[in-house]
Amino acid sequence: MIKKFTIVAFFAALLITVSCNETTTANQSQATTPSVQPKIVYVNTDSIVKAYKMYQDLNKEFVVKAEKSQKGLEKKGTAFQTKLKSFENKIKNGLVTREEAMKMEQQLQAEQQEIMQFRDQEVAKLGEEEQVMINKIRFNVSEFIEKYNKEAKYDLILSTATGSNTVMASNPGFDITNDIITGLNAEYTPAKK
Repeated sequence: MIKKFTIVAFFAALLITVSCNETTTANQSQATTPSVQPKIVYVNTDSIVKAYKMYQDLNKEFVVKAEKSQKGLEKKGTAFQTKLKSFENKIKNGLVTREEAMKMEQQLQAEQQEIMQFRDQEVAKLGEEEQVMINKIRFNVSEFIEKYNKEAKYDLILSTATGSNTVMASNPGFDITNDIITGLNAEYTPAKK
């Protein structure tokens, strides 16, 4: 849910930026014609995230990597817990000398540090991969909307999303979300593995 919200927030910011850049040029040319009504439309970024095939494919890959990472961490954690219980039993039953116990404790501490480093590395790697995924999606959506608007010639394209105050109320006739989703999915070609 957090990942989806992050992606939606990026889309909202992106769409406002793209449409504002295009609007600046349009407004400069319309400044001489005061009677012209601006052409304003909006897209729903939640819908784009749900329906964009590129997002679905990249997210599936990301989820698989995250689950694999989680399983690796759990496997290391389970093995560590087994060693820790064995160590505690040996101490409790007096099966090791004080010197042996100190060595075993140092080994367990070192292994615990390795597990924590592994966890931190995996979190960092997944975070970077998620950011790259978001950047790819944002770039493709931005490029498509710019190309789409060269023909449509809207003055302003706003974005809406659940929890976003970008657009408070709107006429559904100004919603071009389905056009954007259809165009994005038509252009998307999944990467071959």
